[in-house]
Amino acid sequence: MQAMRTDKNRKYTYADYLTWPEGERWEIIDGEAYPTYGPTALSAPTLGHQDLAGEIFFLLKSYLRDKTCTVFISPIDVVFEADERTKNVVQPDVVVVCDPDKVKDGKKVVGAPDIAVEVLSPATSGKDWTKKMRLYEREGVREYWIVSPGEKAVHQSILRNGQYEIRTFIEGDMPSGVLEEFSLDIDALFAL
Repeated sequence: MQAMRTDKNRKYTYADYLTWPEGERWEIIDGEAYPTYGPTALSAPTLGHQDLAGEIFFLLKSYLRDKTCTVFISPIDVVFEADERTKNVVQPDVVVVCDPDKVKDGKKVVGAPDIAVEVLSPATSGKDWTKKMRLYEREGVREYWIVSPGEKAVHQSILRNGQYEIRTFIEGDMPSGVLEEFSLDIDALFAL
């Protein structure tokens, strides 16, 4: 199967995205289309990537039981405005949403999630560190975790006064800036 081709000179919208083949996973950042995994949208993430994303999802899901926030694991579309002409749609590995009105149609989040988590892979790390970080900061994602399997580290960005403050955790507990009393055990996470 051949992946869909995109035109680097064209700016895409969420309306375009909705017409693309369902078997392929793409993101659009500021109108530019990116395959979600690997060199094409048909490549799957590694099992290590899935283990880390799944463990983070499980820990957050366990913590959020009986609370107002909800956690989702990819694939779930995050768009930052309801207009289908928006030029941004992303699929973070894990998202936490504390406003139930942001969950629409049972398949997307409209508006900034409270926490976005990206597990780095060689094909997407540059985009996660630059384009996504700028997008999340600009759109008001309160907390952004970049999980680096190679470094065995979690880079936590907390939004303060419209800008991210970044801290790196390589051991011990990483307290959430959004979820009271939740902390991520870095040692246990990378012991998988």
